[in-house]
Amino acid sequence: MLSAQRMTAGLLISLLLGVSAEAASLRLAWVNNSVVVGHIIEVERCIVLAPAATCGGTAFGKVNQVVFPVSTFTDLVLAEVTKYRYRVRATANSIFSLYSNEAENTTAINDPALLSVTVP
Repeated sequence: MLSAQRMTAGLLISLLLGVSAEAASLRLAWVNNSVVVGHIIEVERCIVLAPAATCGGTAFGKVNQVVFPVSTFTDLVLAEVTKYRYRVRATANSIFSLYSNEAENTTAINDPALLSVTVP
């Protein structure tokens, strides 16, 4: 059953499915159950700082927006070996849904040479 708390004026993001790592990029996917045609999905992220596993005082910032029916986004402008947290929300005509759940993942090392070990 979908949460009524996530629905505002027919805009509904029921679930942020996750974030998959691809080198120094991350790919998000979400379920969009909105009934409003032509609405926009805003994608926001923050950098997660260890060991507290919080955004460390850095607020979520909007990194992109896509138009329905798109339900994925690949974030390409990322630092290597850095944990990012994402959330999304729908908007139409200055009305916003509540934010989705949050999902996070860590970017990989982009240079394969850094993964190898040389034995003398």
